[in-house]
Amino acid sequence: MDMRENEDWELGHGENVMLAMYMIGLHGEPEDALLLYETKIFDYDTFCGVDVQLIVFAGVSQTLKYLQSLKTEEGNKAFRFLSAREAAGDFLEIEQYFSENLPWWI
Repeated sequence: MDMRENEDWELGHGENVMLAMYMIGLHGEPEDALLLYETKIFDYDTFCGVDVQLIVFAGVSQTLKYLQSLKTEEGNKAFRFLSAREAAGDFLEIEQYFSENLPWWI
């Protein structure tokens, strides 16, 4: 995100951001969710271009429980955002998104 902020777009394109988030998410740790959320909302392009599914690598319910447990403003914002995305159905096919096939953008 520092590269995006410093306008080094050669390394800051959306697909590269998503690949970095994917690599972080492979650890499957709910503790990464806040960083991944902050990356998604970093700017207009990442908000529109980065898949929300990349935030919940550790599982939707596990991620929501972790964010709710933080008791911070940032955690609450992330919790509300992801809860709304869940209610909208964005995670209905989450297993397919994280299937053995690589995401379309890799």
